[in-house]
Amino acid sequence: MKYYCMMVRTGEEERFKQSALEELRGGFPQFSAYVFRKKMRTNKGLFFEQTMFPGYIFCGLPRLEAEVVSRLKALRGFCRFLMSNTDIRPLAGESLSVFENFLRCGESLGLSRLKFEPGRRIVVIDGPLKGLEGNVIAVNKRQRRVTVRLDMMGCVSKVDMCYEDVTEAEDGKE
Repeated sequence: MKYYCMMVRTGEEERFKQSALEELRGGFPQFSAYVFRKKMRTNKGLFFEQTMFPGYIFCGLPRLEAEVVSRLKALRGFCRFLMSNTDIRPLAGESLSVFENFLRCGESLGLSRLKFEPGRRIVVIDGPLKGLEGNVIAVNKRQRRVTVRLDMMGCVSKVDMCYEDVTEAEDGKE
């Protein structure tokens, strides 16, 4: 199975996923689509889910055929494939291993436990982002959230995460 990433209108990820599954159900039974959601905590301690990668849908097929591409491009909300519509590449290398880790956890990603100290390098020690390293951008101790810059899926992303454990990464400052 090969996995691809496409951009869709932000906020319409779930609707696009359902439309894509319905459109390709008959002719391409192996087609799968994924929208990852992360668990977040409000300042009152209540939990809610938020899209992990706003505007991105991941799909899997043994082989990406021209008919699949044209059907997906015709759906409302489609923007483009990554790298581009003329150079569609499957996920590979570290991007693929991060994606496969997400798949093992399911589309609804739980809380990740972090090791961090403001201004230092962090390491995610548990949950769907386990093993990723990055730098702390901001810490909100009252809401128990930390904004981290992580290298995921081939680009640097800002990720807002809940935290439970606070420990400095072994390698210290970057």
